[in-house]
Amino acid sequence: MLGWLIEGGTVVDGTGAPPFAADVGIRDRRIAPGLRADLNLIDPVRLSVGPPRLVRDLPAGGKRFLQKGEGYLGTWVAGRRVVRDNLVTDERPGRPVRFGTR
Repeated sequence: MLGWLIEGGTVVDGTGAPPFAADVGIRDRRIAPGLRADLNLIDPVRLSVGPPRLVRDLPAGGKRFLQKGEGYLGTWVAGRRVVRDNLVTDERPGRPVRFGTR
């Protein structure tokens, strides 16, 4: 039994091959052999980006531009949902990457 079934989706597999239409089933947080894949579920009709805004939230007063995206129905990282309907969840799979460490 599938936990999720995405019908008529467009699959971009990250290999450089052209996107293709497919139904994708997700069972037990597993998408495909090899696992540990990230997955974005996008509504192409609502896909857009908002205006850039300057934010000063980096160490030593550093600044960066942020833009809010629309149309992301869900994002999964390592099998855990980190975005639901454009809102970031409390899930934090993985760990920070620091320069010079493994």
